[in-house]
Amino acid sequence: MFINEILSRLQLQNIDLLIPKVTLLAREIVLIEGHKGLLHFSPLEIKFRIKKGTLSVVGEDLRLHEISASEAVVSGHIAKVEYV
Repeated sequence: MFINEILSRLQLQNIDLLIPKVTLLAREIVLIEGHKGLLHFSPLEIKFRIKKGTLSVVGEDLRLHEISASEAVVSGHIAKVEYV
């Protein structure tokens, strides 16, 4: 709702916001907002479907702590996060 208010005040419509939003904390936790589903899961790589492609989290001992329809929390030794 906050975003809709900002867009309205700026008189902007039909804008693709920067989704998904990825927050990396100390290379040990990744918060992902705006994914469209889980594509692949292993201790070395977790892939999410995003609006225009795939978001890949690569590392070691990866664990999926929480997942909902659009948000996820991944922990482990994060080596990289990339859009494919």
